[in-house]
Parts: sequence; structure tokens; C-alpha cells
Amino acid sequence: MPEWSPLELWRANWVALALWRVVHGEADWVVAEPQGRLGWGGGRALSGRSEVPAFLPVHVPALWEADIRAHDLRLWRDGYRAYLRGLSPGERMALEAYLGRGRPSRLAYWHAPSRAFRLNFPEDVVAVSVGIARLCEVLPIDKAQGSP
Repeated sequence: MPEWSPLELWRANWVALALWRVVHGEADWVVAEPQGRLGWGGGRALSGRSEVPAFLPVHVPALWEADIRAHDLRLWRDGYRAYLRGLSPGERMALEAYLGRGRPSRLAYWHAPSRAFRLNFPEDVVAVSVGIARLCEVLPIDKAQGSP
């Protein structure tokens, strides 16, 4: 198994769930205010397609056993789409198969006796999801929620 940190696997679980919810119509991308995204001037893209920046909010709950505090992420739609374009056909199919499942499942679960994550899906699905989670912007942690 590749060396993924517990934090990467935990984030990948919640990012994959958020994407699953979008695919199944339970969530949607949030349109960003122009000042919310660096480098966006509000103009049209060179392709002629005008699409405003949007992000997918992802709440990552605490997993105290792995020393992970609750925090929030933002997955920017343009970064996600660029990442998808860079995937191999096999990676793309693996992600589509996961997102097309009738009900969501965790990519990995915390195994308390070994104090490590165990994969619940093939490595290719997990690898793509970890890659997507790495694209996310980590939002500043509110000091009030920083401790149990």
C-alpha cells in the first residue's frame, strides 16, 4: 500500500463523500464571490465559455484516535476539473465507478487495534481520491472548535 498519512486518508474519505453527494444531486458547488478566489478577474475564459469560480465545501470531522482535529476544506471546481483531465482512462473509470455507486461508502476505515487505516476500496480509487483531497484549500481552524 502506498504511504498515505492518516490525515490524507481521512480527508479523502470526506472529499469523496462530498463529490458523491454532488453526483447524486444531494449537494452542489457553491459560487464564489469574486474576491474569494485569487487571480480571478471576473472576465470570460479564452474558450468563450464563461463559468464563475465555484467550490465544494467539505467538513472533515475530528478523528481523535488518529490525532486529527475537525476542519473544513474547499475543493475548487476548476482545479478538480483540471485534475480529472490529467487522469488516465483507468483512473477516471475507477473514480466514476466509485461515484456512481448507489450509496456512499468510506474509502478507508480506522482500525483501532492497529492504530492505522485499512482500505475499503482498491488502491486506484483511493489514490485518485487522495489526489483530489490534496487539491483542497484548508480553511483556517476556528480557535473555539480547536479542542475537544
